[in-house]
Amino acid sequence: MLKSKFSAVFSKVSDKEDEHPVTANFDLDDEKWRMLESGTAVDITAKAKLEEGQRYRVAVKEESLGFTWTAYEDEIVIDGSFTVSPNDLTYKWEGESQDVYIEKGGYEFCGADVPEAYAKWVSAVADNDGKVAIAVQPNLTFEERKATVECWVSTKSSPSASEKRIMTVAITQGPVEGVDWNPKELSFPAEGGSEKISFDFGGFTRFGAQVHEEGVGWCGVAAANGKLTITVQANPSTESRECIVDAYVTNSQNPAPEDMVIMPITIFQEAGDGQAAANNVKELWGTWTFTYSQHDWYVVYTVTFGKDGSYHYESVDYNHPEESFTRTGTYKVLSYEPWTPTSEGVVGLAEIEESFHNSLTGNDVVRQWTVRLYNNGQLGYENKLWRAQ
Repeated sequence: MLKSKFSAVFSKVSDKEDEHPVTANFDLDDEKWRMLESGTAVDITAKAKLEEGQRYRVAVKEESLGFTWTAYEDEIVIDGSFTVSPNDLTYKWEGESQDVYIEKGGYEFCGADVPEAYAKWVSAVADNDGKVAIAVQPNLTFEERKATVECWVSTKSSPSASEKRIMTVAITQGPVEGVDWNPKELSFPAEGGSEKISFDFGGFTRFGAQVHEEGVGWCGVAAANGKLTITVQANPSTESRECIVDAYVTNSQNPAPEDMVIMPITIFQEAGDGQAAANNVKELWGTWTFTYSQHDWYVVYTVTFGKDGSYHYESVDYNHPEESFTRTGTYKVLSYEPWTPTSEGVVGLAEIEESFHNSLTGNDVVRQWTVRLYNNGQLGYENKLWRAQ
């Protein structure tokens, strides 16, 4: 490889007229001089015996084949004292701000930059005295996360990337704590059913759940008083199915995804036999949830309609001391009208006649009612006729 000879002339940036330039001669290959601002600069300035912390104007002369020209020219600082301390920060999951300090080592300007990959949760604000405040947002995930902040010094107030000397600060933030849920997977038979999930809120004030798109129409959720009831409709298909329910806690009234601690629950359901039963409508099979409220009390019920024409009621949540009960009976569908899903989520309207024994009065009772089927597993109902047999 063709070798070039280089010489560097360093002139102090000073108002004194009697300052004499310092010359250093050295041999490098064609590419190394471009590294002057990084590792190569140490070798060059050491040979020149320059003063630490002093600013110099440097001109690198290249001589090859009998010709000499200026190959590189810039202003540098002999920066043996450029440091950042501390250079490794650990943050709590809740988020906070911590300070680091830049020792400029003779450079006039300093600052800090956050790489774009971390800008959504890390910020850095620097003053020209060298103080850098590095803040992180709460980590609402169950994974530790890491980032870097680039602290820099320069001879220019608004330097380009190549005009900065950079030291990085490592950022580590722990995962969210105090939040848990159990179970994390649920399996349902083909007939459907209802299960509850328990949670540890970890100090968060709001709670909810969302069904992923693949579960809309057959998997519903009801979140109330810190409990999550998951209701799965009967599977009319001969293939099994599954979906994800995202339960979440948050402190925001109208949370965006980044404001939530999301707790995924995987739902599995067995395949059905694909057969319809007499006096039944397959869209009605399975377990539904509805709420009855009056004044300051409420009762949340589940009702399961079987393919054989039987049904089962059960109160699953209530604040009325006399509303804990179960009831079984038979039913038949008088009419069913499927709907194109409305903005409220109604997918069908059914008229049902149910028969049961009233243990309080000793009578056998027939009741007719109209129910609205919602795609989240909820029922809306209207009583039409009660009749004792």
